[in-house]
Amino acid sequence: MVKPTAVDIRAYNVGFGDCFLVTFEYGNTEKRSVLIDFGSTGKPARSPADVMEKVAEDVRDFVTANCGGVLHGVVATHRHKDHISGFAGESGKIIENLNPKVVVQPWTEDPLAQRNAKTATAKSGGAGAEPKSLAAMQNQYLQSFAHMNAFSASALAAAGPRMGDRNETKIKFLADDNMANKEAVERLARMGKKGAADYVRAGNKTRLEKQLPGVKIHVLGPPDLTQTDTILKQRATDKTEFWQFMQFWSMLAAGSAAETPEPLFPNAAVAASKPINTRWFIDKADRQLGNQLLGIVRILDKAMNNTSVILLFEVGGKKLLFPGDAQIENWAYALSEPKELPGVKKLLADVDLYKVGHHGSRNATPKTLWDGFKRKSSTQKAGRLTSVVSTMRGKHGDSEKHTEVPRKSLVEALSAESDFHTTEGVRDLFDTVRVEVK
Repeated sequence: MVKPTAVDIRAYNVGFGDCFLVTFEYGNTEKRSVLIDFGSTGKPARSPADVMEKVAEDVRDFVTANCGGVLHGVVATHRHKDHISGFAGESGKIIENLNPKVVVQPWTEDPLAQRNAKTATAKSGGAGAEPKSLAAMQNQYLQSFAHMNAFSASALAAAGPRMGDRNETKIKFLADDNMANKEAVERLARMGKKGAADYVRAGNKTRLEKQLPGVKIHVLGPPDLTQTDTILKQRATDKTEFWQFMQFWSMLAAGSAAETPEPLFPNAAVAASKPINTRWFIDKADRQLGNQLLGIVRILDKAMNNTSVILLFEVGGKKLLFPGDAQIENWAYALSEPKELPGVKKLLADVDLYKVGHHGSRNATPKTLWDGFKRKSSTQKAGRLTSVVSTMRGKHGDSEKHTEVPRKSLVEALSAESDFHTTEGVRDLFDTVRVEVK
C-alpha cells in the first residue's frame, strides 16, 4: 500500500464538545478513517435536537462510501460527557455497527485494572504487576472515579436557584459533564472487545498504528502512577476535606437507582417557609454552599481532564497533535522529557496541526508547548501552523475571572499566529481542514 498523500480532518459542529473524523488518503486507492471523540454538552444554535445522530449518520455514510464500510479506529480521549456522550443511544449504535478495528482509551478506563487494581496498563504494554504499595495507590485512584461520578450526580440534584443563578448554571454544567456516562462507557468497552482495545499511558504503542500504514503514532499522555504521582498530588494538595465530602455524597448517590440522593432525614418535618429572622442567614449559607459546591465540581473537572489521551500523528513529514482536554498536570509529565518520551520537545516543535486542548481553555495549552511551536507565525505563509478548536462560548468558565472558554487571549494568539479554524459560526454540520502530505 502507498503512503498517505493527504489527511482530511472533519471538525463536526457539536457545540461544546469534541468530534473529529480524521481521514488518511492513500492516493486514489484507499482512505482510512479514525473518529476522535464523539460528544457534546451544549448543542450549537439552530442545530437539530438529534445533532449527534446526524453526525453519526454522516460518519457512517462517509465511511461506507470511502473506507469500505469499516471505521479503522475510535479514540475516546477521556470519559467526560462532552467527549463521549454520542456513543450512547442511537448515535452510538450507528458507530458500533461500523465495527471499529481499534478503540483507544486512557489507562484509567481499563476494566481489568479497575477490577484487580494491580496495574492499569498490563494490556497495553505496561510494566505488569506492581508492588503492593503502588497497587494500593492505583486502586485508590481508580476507585476515586466512581466517587467522582457519584458526587457529580448528587451535585446535579442539589444545585438550585437558592445557590444563585450563576452558581446553579455552572454547577449543573460541570456536574452533568462529570456524570458516569454508563451507556457510552459500556459501548466503548464492547466495541474494543469486538476489535482491539488499547488502554494507553504515556510512551505506549497502540495497535491503531497498524491500521494506518505509513503513519507513526506517539502516545504522549496520560501518565499513570508508575510514571509520576503528579496527577495524584494534584488531588492531595487540594483541601483534605474534599475526599471525605465526596465519599459522603457518593454514598448518598448510591442509595438511589435514579442517581438522585435521598433526603438525609426523610421523617423530619419541613418548614413551609423560612422564619423571617433567619432568611438572611439561610440565603447567605445557601450561596456559600453553592460557592463550595462549584469549587469541588471544578476540581473534579480538572481531575478528569488530566486523564486525557494525547496523540501525535506523524505522517510524511507532517505532525498532527490531538491532546483531548489534557491540562497542565498531564502535560507536565510529557514536557519533562521522561525516559519513555525521549526528545519529545523537539518532536513537538514542528507540529503542523494543533487540535486546541480543552475547547480553548487557558490551562490546556501550556506556554512551554505554545512557545515551542516553531511553525507559528504572524504572517500567512506556506507551512504555517494550523490550529483547530471545537468550542462554544458561554458554557464554561468566567470572563470576569479570566477563565472563560475559549480564553480570549488564547484565541487572539491562535488567530494572530496560526491558520485558525473554529467550529463557532460554522453553519454546516462540519468544517474540513486538509493537510497535504509529501
